[in-house]
Amino acid sequence: MRRVLIVGAALIAGLSAAAVAQAEPLPCSGDFFSRAQDDLAAYRVSAPKTNFYNDIPSCPGQASCRTKSYVVAKDVVLVSGVDDGWACAVFVGKTSFTHGWLRVSDLAKLPPPAAKPTNWAGTWFFGEETQITISRDGNGLRASGDTTSPRPSHPTGGFDGVLAADGPRARYSDDICVVRFRRFDRYLIVDDNDRCGGMGVSFDGVYTR
Repeated sequence: MRRVLIVGAALIAGLSAAAVAQAEPLPCSGDFFSRAQDDLAAYRVSAPKTNFYNDIPSCPGQASCRTKSYVVAKDVVLVSGVDDGWACAVFVGKTSFTHGWLRVSDLAKLPPPAAKPTNWAGTWFFGEETQITISRDGNGLRASGDTTSPRPSHPTGGFDGVLAADGPRARYSDDICVVRFRRFDRYLIVDDNDRCGGMGVSFDGVYTR
């Protein structure tokens, strides 16, 4: 009888743990967007105004989770996942990078990126210390990147060479540094292999022109 009780208790504990895991919301980290190129989607804000909600325990489903940051009608945000009526989103403004939860009911999903985007060229910025310039080079494209890490030693990084584009995706690669690109509406999503400069240097980010 005791053995049956122990097995039953273990089973209940396992089921409870599974229920808790299912109840936990998706993580919504700003660092996640550059690594999740295959899972991202662009959404346009359909409400007149909608606020971001924090990604902390017990959020976003409470009024206290609401932040002062917001987006307005026709703004385009990137979404990495949707969970129980909430979208994990990021918006990059001229001087700001804001991420958190938005109400899905305030958003409208946009079509996937065009099969053959033609508007790669330009200088793309992520913060004040990182930029990537994409230009036409004959019949192809060329990418040049420069960044300085905020670490105390201020290590730098960079790359320059042919950019191989295929639809909304592109790739730069040399003997060491590899950088992946993907276009989403007004955004350029970038992630690298952490070998494009000194220690702590990375081009990962959500860029705008």
